[in-house]
Amino acid sequence: MNDFNNKFEIFERSISQPKSIKHKYFTPMKNQTDNMDILIVSFLGTYPSGSLGSSYAKYISLMSLHGLQYFEPECLILDFRELDYQYGNSLMGVFQDISIFKDANKEENEPFFPVLVVTSDKCKDGFLSLVTQNGQAEPSFHFSDLSKAIDRGVTLGRQWLDY
Repeated sequence: MNDFNNKFEIFERSISQPKSIKHKYFTPMKNQTDNMDILIVSFLGTYPSGSLGSSYAKYISLMSLHGLQYFEPECLILDFRELDYQYGNSLMGVFQDISIFKDANKEENEPFFPVLVVTSDKCKDGFLSLVTQNGQAEPSFHFSDLSKAIDRGVTLGRQWLDY
């Protein structure tokens, strides 16, 4: 495509959604969360193992960042309960991207923006192998119960907001 007498030839680009994964946004009622905006981004489908999951991690990151920008929550919960995930280091990039977006200008003593993860048997072992080493306890940001994650998100969101 060459228009407007531009000396550069430009081509339209698009971001495609991976075929085997979808996302949905949810928020609990604010009267149940101490008026905190808690954003839940649920991912459903199959995440390919290893480097084949790279574009899927980018998609998860992009949809999470889109939700953060649009909904402006005080806490983000990544709901992976319906995601088949075995292994793949690219998923760590999701957390790095969120931190760059939300924590870039954070002061030294300011808390990090709260990001929590909920898993199920479909992905728990794979996810925990990504974020822990053998023998380590499960990280405090990991949950198997969405209600418990929301409760924790309210507390952490309040701390982040009140700083």
